Amino acid sequence: MKRLLRAFLYSCLLAVISLLSVSMLWNEPALLAGILAIVSALMLLVWRSREDILTYFICGITGALAESFAIGFGAWTYAFPNIMRVPYWLPFLWGIAALFMKRISVEVHDFVRNRRSYSLAEIKSKI
Repeated sequence: MKRLLRAFLYSCLLAVISLLSVSMLWNEPALLAGILAIVSALMLLVWRSREDILTYFICGITGALAESFAIGFGAWTYAFPNIMRVPYWLPFLWGIAALFMKRISVEVHDFVRNRRSYSLAEIKSKI
């Protein structure tokens, strides 16, 4: 339970930093890219498995490419597009979002699995 709470709070802190940065610095793309690169580096230092690194880069690139594709069809626009109709901070944000979802999913899975086995053990001990 403590591990889940710690991971959740760490993820929430980085999510708030990421969201506030995007909300307040969208008109400063270079600064925003730098802040998101720092958040990304912190995440990858803590969660540095090969799977996490691949998830970050694959989702960062494919997320930005998917948005570029949709933008090409007129779905929406960005105020300061840089590369292929998207801002250059966007792949960082997609990678961050992917790691958030992956890590929280892993922690919830572990919590549910451990809680279920504990509940079964508790039930067996009472029989």
